[in-house]
Amino acid sequence: MNDDLRKLIKGIIFGIIVFIFIHLLFKTIKSLYYWIRAK
Repeated sequence: MNDDLRKLIKGIIFGIIVFIFIHLLFKTIKSLYYWIRAK
């Protein structure tokens, strides 16, 4: 296992985590927005 490959794998994992986090955050904001508008 060389360093470049390890960095690449870490980068991919980090990217996936960030993507999921942003996706969940966006969904939460969207549902909150609709919930506030419905009130």
